[in-house]
Amino acid sequence: MAGLLPVCLLLMVLVSGCAQQPGDQTSDFQRLIDKMKIALHTGLDVLTNLKDENRDAAELPDLSEGNVSEQCRRDIFKFWQDLRRGKTYALLMLDYFGKPPSGIMAGNYNWLGRYSECNKITGEEHNITFNGRYYIATLTSGQMTPGITLKLGLCAPSSCSTDDVIQQLKSSTVLGDFVKQGVVHVTARFVSTQPIKAGTVAAISICGALLTLILLGTMYDVMIDRPKKASINGEKGLEEKDNGSHVVNSAKSATKGWAVRLLLPFSICKNIAKLLSTERAPGGIQCLHGIRVISMVWIIFGHTFYILWVIPPKDNPLALKDVEGSVTAAGFLVTRAVLAVDSFFFMSGLVMTYSLLQHMDKKSINFPMLYVYRYLRLTPVLLFVMMIKVWLVPHIFTGPMFPENYLAGCSVTYWWTNIVYINNFVDVDNMCMQETWYLANDMQFFIIGVPIVYILYRCWYAGLALKVLLLLVNYAAAIVVVEKYNMKLKPWGPAGPSTFTEFYIKPYCRMAPYLIGMFVAWLLYKTNKTSASSKIKTTFRALASFEWCAAAVCVLAIVYRLYGLYSGQVAARSEEILFMAVFRSIWATALGWMVVACQRGYGGVIDSILSWKFWTPLSRLTYCAYLIHVSVTFVAYSTAETTIHITTLNMVYFFLGHLVISYGLAFLVYVTVESPTMDLLKTVVSK
Repeated sequence: MAGLLPVCLLLMVLVSGCAQQPGDQTSDFQRLIDKMKIALHTGLDVLTNLKDENRDAAELPDLSEGNVSEQCRRDIFKFWQDLRRGKTYALLMLDYFGKPPSGIMAGNYNWLGRYSECNKITGEEHNITFNGRYYIATLTSGQMTPGITLKLGLCAPSSCSTDDVIQQLKSSTVLGDFVKQGVVHVTARFVSTQPIKAGTVAAISICGALLTLILLGTMYDVMIDRPKKASINGEKGLEEKDNGSHVVNSAKSATKGWAVRLLLPFSICKNIAKLLSTERAPGGIQCLHGIRVISMVWIIFGHTFYILWVIPPKDNPLALKDVEGSVTAAGFLVTRAVLAVDSFFFMSGLVMTYSLLQHMDKKSINFPMLYVYRYLRLTPVLLFVMMIKVWLVPHIFTGPMFPENYLAGCSVTYWWTNIVYINNFVDVDNMCMQETWYLANDMQFFIIGVPIVYILYRCWYAGLALKVLLLLVNYAAAIVVVEKYNMKLKPWGPAGPSTFTEFYIKPYCRMAPYLIGMFVAWLLYKTNKTSASSKIKTTFRALASFEWCAAAVCVLAIVYRLYGLYSGQVAARSEEILFMAVFRSIWATALGWMVVACQRGYGGVIDSILSWKFWTPLSRLTYCAYLIHVSVTFVAYSTAETTIHITTLNMVYFFLGHLVISYGLAFLVYVTVESPTMDLLKTVVSK
């Protein structure tokens, strides 16, 4: 038992050395191997550097590197003595160390041990002066074993700081040289009461104020407003409904004071009814509800795999490589999930253009107010979710893999870039919520798109020419960026830093689907005009079958080409660059035809499915679900106390959990924040 830990560490470094090519091994590495053979005879040398169990604490030799606290030295010696005597707590602490498991050749380099069990060892229970404390020692590859990072769980006395543990590791025969080279990092992982910061106090206060408004609003709605409406509408309490909210005559409604107008939007009953209503505005594009929900589900499915790729706790990470080029349904959905983001860009351009064109038919638009409304529509929910993530989540969740620098991206210097929607240009390596790159792009597209729609309305050929010009600029920018940074087509797995920061999140490389959505909206708008629709409708009817086939060919072309590149086919560099520049547009074009066909009555069963009223409530939750789902997935993985084994069934199980929890939390945020915000905005705008 006493020699178990050095054996673990020996195997750890021996295995990491197996990952090298034989010719890459250095004399330094071989010297470390020789030292580790010696370490087999030192018992718990990595923890104590002590070999004589009869020494008392006063005779402990100085560590070669020094600087270990006296109390830590005494407690380690006590632990060592009790281990020799077979005391239960000491055996448990040793048992809770991480040890080499099976599956090392499949990439199992996370030897976590037992996090909760180690931290549950108390001095009071075992009549000792210290508690158990869990540490993670991270051994990076350095120059000897490129591409490998090993994590080892350590269970040590609570009197030892991370510096004490590092000093002990420095004096060990096994890891001393690694520590001196700066490739071992130790962090403490234990449940403790973190200091309450001002931001946390503010977040709790805001949540308390919000809860108060919800309670008051609900009480007023149920106890005063609804009975009053029932009496006004007759003894039977006749009520009409408009989008799930109760309507009374305007004269009576107008008498409500500002306090009532402030409280009623927070009524939980009113907001739940509004959410669950399947009533839709007349003249809307109904199939978008289904596309929106399916796209969101697709994104959550893709992130279920992708986030696990970049978070350590898995015991067979090489299994993720099998997903690339997979012809299974799961493989297709994962590797092509990036297209779901382009679906949202397409829908955003479509809805913005279609609604503005219809609105301009009725009355003029206050463009400054339009931008203000858009900003206030998105930002309160974003701020609320960001507040919860930054100031409350670290106090609620912990685990062996929960990152020490969880809030690194939410710096005081640049957090504001998220709420002014420029975080895809400023400090892109440290986004507070990385998923908000999409919101930044969408807001930037909206700012550019509104004047384009106005030009399109006033002079349609000038508007179309401008959109074509922007589309060509998008393609040119994408080609230049891809070539400049020598990017490869890899929408699955963690892309290189330049791929994400210089291509994936930049509006000049991602605007094409948005522009195509704007064009489809203009086409639908023009076909609504009775004076111009007959010939166009006749053309649509004649070409419907052909265009469905063309849309299918577009989708298959993307799928086949991606599969071909992943399965070993070698593409010319020019083909790869061109494909990376235009394949998102091809996808958006196929979506565009599907929307046109569904809206004009040529969608058949596809239109019936996508326009199903079941999608409507879920569609309303899309924005909240998008903001929440990454944090849900991240917390689920990073708080895991054991490694995750990757199989298709396990990943589907995780996906369903992430999906349900994300939409469940989205429901709460919608009825408490998003819906009240929208109602308050409508009240202000109507004034």
